[in-house]
Amino acid sequence: MSSGRVSRHARTRMIAAVTTVCALSAAPLAPQAAAADSPTYSETYRPQFHFTPEKNWMNDPNGLVHYKGEYHLFYQYNPNGNSWGDMSWGHAVSKDLVHWKQLPLALSYDDNEMVFSGSAVVDWNNTTGFGTKKNPPMVAIYTSYNRMTGIQAQSIAHSTDRGRTWTKYQGNPVLDIGSKEFRDPKVQWYAPTKSWLMTVSLSTEHKVRFYSSKNLKDWKLLSEFGPSGATGGVWECPDLFPLAVDGDEKKIKWVLVVNINPGGITGGSGAQYFVGDFDGEKFTAEPWRSAQSIPREMALRTVDGRIRLTGQPVDSLASLREKHPATASGVTVKSTSQTLIGPAAKGEALDIEATFSLKDADHFGLKVRTGADGEETVIGYDTTTQELYVDRTNSGAVDFSDAFPGVQRAPLKAKNGKVKLRILVDRSSVEVFGGSGEAVITDQIFPDSASQGVQVFAENGSVKLDRARVWHLDSYRDRPRPTSTTEDTAP
Repeated sequence: MSSGRVSRHARTRMIAAVTTVCALSAAPLAPQAAAADSPTYSETYRPQFHFTPEKNWMNDPNGLVHYKGEYHLFYQYNPNGNSWGDMSWGHAVSKDLVHWKQLPLALSYDDNEMVFSGSAVVDWNNTTGFGTKKNPPMVAIYTSYNRMTGIQAQSIAHSTDRGRTWTKYQGNPVLDIGSKEFRDPKVQWYAPTKSWLMTVSLSTEHKVRFYSSKNLKDWKLLSEFGPSGATGGVWECPDLFPLAVDGDEKKIKWVLVVNINPGGITGGSGAQYFVGDFDGEKFTAEPWRSAQSIPREMALRTVDGRIRLTGQPVDSLASLREKHPATASGVTVKSTSQTLIGPAAKGEALDIEATFSLKDADHFGLKVRTGADGEETVIGYDTTTQELYVDRTNSGAVDFSDAFPGVQRAPLKAKNGKVKLRILVDRSSVEVFGGSGEAVITDQIFPDSASQGVQVFAENGSVKLDRARVWHLDSYRDRPRPTSTTEDTAP
């Protein structure tokens, strides 16, 4: 792929690729909020700036694609209940990756198959013949789960009306190797060979396979990658994409993301990534591991001499901010916890930016969703280990699983004696970005609805809070999307 192609479409690809890594799906043993008498979207743990369907079960994001001014989010969905089953593709669209509109079911299960995870593309050159060059089709590539045999094979469906209706291909499946653990195809156009490239997992073998096709119907095996890195759980939902290192378009590396289940730090699903090179047939890795979530702009940066994948929330999230943030500056805290700013910083949906200058404290940071009886979620920095951490031991409801309460950590070095944090707080989650996004931790939490305080703290010494800004975030359902003149362009 030429560097020019990467430059033109890096933003869309970066956002879409990383969103596939992890969804904030409900934990299977999560506490159930009493919602029978609550209006839809106002339930206790209902996220306000993360997309959720009106009702029923949702997990993996699928088919993330941009077409004619709309971002399309498809997702694993059970149209008949709030537990896993009858898997189909739900559908939502957005102009800015923040304000979402739920649409009718896109791909439905039937008596013969369930529709597992996959991806979607715009077939600009009409290689499938499903549309025309003037009206290129959207094509979904998904895993068909055969209800009778348990075989997992890859199938396709197409739409010529901007994804509003879909037709499954009569020649399905288009790729069947007879395996019961062969799933989650991620497909993209690979310009150097003028062909489609599929990245798909052999889940229990801890391998990723790469296939090539000229028409999305006939596929040729190119190579395999793995086992490598973490192999404690099955490999699922792989992704492969190019990024410029330190913004240098002449220095392109490829990133292979592999989700693992189980394999997360609390026993659930997690993710790892490999940075390396792709020559059109084979991926060669320079191993590393991390986890990502929510729509983000990704970049490869050199950190301490190593190439690291970094992530920051998409800029359009700022459209949900209330106009004037609560602010604090030049605050020194010594071996205590104290209220940050005051009532103006309290809330259940917040966007917080904070910069600290190191002094002699062992631990320091912010506490969010604080309330009665010591309820708190602690976002801290450990100067003794140079780690960012999130402690949800006392975050609210934690007794539904022995694995839930605990502390999650990620390596983060201070830069010029300072630590920068970006914290997104929603009704049932916290997402923490350290430094320039080289350390990211995402956690679900289930606090009492009255626990909305924010505090700054230091342990065993002092720290200086140089500056903090706290914005309240509106629900994307309530705040209109800003108008934009941006239009989609062909590849």
